[in-house]
Amino acid sequence: NKNVQRLFSDEYFEKLDLIQYPNTKYQALLMLLKRAIKEFGKTNRIKAIDFSERLHSVVDRYNSRNTISRSAKVIDDFVDSLSAEIQKIFQDLKDEKSSFEELNITYEEKSFYDILIAVAERHGFRDELKEETYIYLAKEIKKLVSNKSKYTDWTNRQDVKDELYADVAKLLNKNGYPPKTINDAYDEIIKQVENFKKYSD
Repeated sequence: NKNVQRLFSDEYFEKLDLIQYPNTKYQALLMLLKRAIKEFGKTNRIKAIDFSERLHSVVDRYNSRNTISRSAKVIDDFVDSLSAEIQKIFQDLKDEKSSFEELNITYEEKSFYDILIAVAERHGFRDELKEETYIYLAKEIKKLVSNKSKYTDWTNRQDVKDELYADVAKLLNKNGYPPKTINDAYDEIIKQVENFKKYSD
């Protein structure tokens, strides 16, 4: 998407750096970052949630800016620091968009990889499995999902979902994923599959 690529271009930031009013610059950056996260969420739902949470943290601090001082200069400096933080989130998002290449997997496989990592961190066993295992599982889950997608509108068919659950549970269990976390992983996988379907239709 050319519009998305432009969002991440250096030209955009060079133009924004010319804005002299801190609040105007902040609002412009905020609008662009929201758009970028929304676009990114079409291919990687779980990571987009992480970026949204970081953005909300910045917005909350911006909304309470008038409580920090009566000095306009102090407030302007504070808003400028928030703009710099938004630019940092932008850069991290840009890096994240191409991170699947470093892992030698596709962007779709990366979305499943991120789910497996997020669930592992949520349940405190991230370091119990090797990195290669997460990559292998992500590739295998993508194969399973692709295999199921041969059924028309399979996300609305409970029998196909049940079959996918059984396949995913067997795969994760066999590769050291704790049984009690499999439901959590499966739920996130289905949400991501439905996300792909929603934006590819």
